[in-house]
Amino acid sequence: MSELGGIDRNLKRVGDVPPVPNGGLKKIADVPPQTPKLKKVAEVAFNSFEESLAEVENAAKTGFKDDLWSSHDSPEGGLDTIGYGHKITQAEEDAGTYKNGISDADAIKLFRKDIKAHADIVKEDVKDFDDFDQKYKDVLINIAYNTGSVKESKWPSLLKAIRAGDDKKVREEMVTSFTDAAGKKGKLKTRAKKIADAAGLAS
Repeated sequence: MSELGGIDRNLKRVGDVPPVPNGGLKKIADVPPQTPKLKKVAEVAFNSFEESLAEVENAAKTGFKDDLWSSHDSPEGGLDTIGYGHKITQAEEDAGTYKNGISDADAIKLFRKDIKAHADIVKEDVKDFDDFDQKYKDVLINIAYNTGSVKESKWPSLLKAIRAGDDKKVREEMVTSFTDAAGKKGKLKTRAKKIADAAGLAS
């Protein structure tokens, strides 16, 4: 492209900016009130999988108020959670890492750090992980994010379906279980469907 935002690329200094054309905006106060606000770069950068994982982890954005994330009770009990499903570790709790809260930008950085950490866990659990299509990697990372790991011995049918490229069977086998703080158990079918759809698995 020869132009950037309608301004000649040959301009070298601030003083070279051409004068505002007649009738144009002259100062900040002249910006029309209806000018739309720019979305946060981090929000725009969410890919489909990240967006769905963030939603299933904390759709209600529990703990988010006045542009700041604070920790909240974990549904499963134990140490608190903050942001998009980050389970606070004992070391973080002892150090008071999140006692003053964190910004949404920092929560997203933490979220992505956790995704990478769980991808690394899956790589250790499943030796041929790197050979899988991205949609199957997303499925396994979601499970690790939710349960902590994806052991071959615990998920044999799922991994068999993945290796066979059987999307329908993968959808059936990827459903995780949940036990709340009171000991009540249940299947996370809605979570599985959202992740499967975001990953692009055939129905």
